[in-house]
Amino acid sequence: MKDWVQQRMIELEEVAGHWQNLIDDYVDQKPPQMPYTKLIPESMMLFNGLIEGWTHVHLGERISLSENFPWVKIELFLHVLAGYLRELVFTQRKVATNDLYDLFNIVYVKPGELYWTEEKFWKNLINNQINFGHYFFSPAR
Repeated sequence: MKDWVQQRMIELEEVAGHWQNLIDDYVDQKPPQMPYTKLIPESMMLFNGLIEGWTHVHLGERISLSENFPWVKIELFLHVLAGYLRELVFTQRKVATNDLYDLFNIVYVKPGELYWTEEKFWKNLINNQINFGHYFFSPAR
């Protein structure tokens, strides 16, 4: 089990490094006031690329999402990913392995479900920057 966990950590560190290189190359190409929603197509391509890369490494063949993939089922993830990419492009924030763990956990949250975190960054991003606070679990609800 320890070896499996260590291998996943190494993979996520590689993904974080790759993402940071993409972000560094991307910074000069986009205007600073660009809304995060302009990055949704890039987010879809990036997610599909991650699926292809993972399946290639672990299954021996590249498998991508179908053209009919129901993106609405992972709308929170898609919008959070686009908002996160915008943060990386327009702030000094760097891609962190822990961010990727948090981000990839969000892929499991479907419309009508709730997400809980105490991480200030994610709370601010989801509530204030992409206005998806309706997905948050609050003990007061």
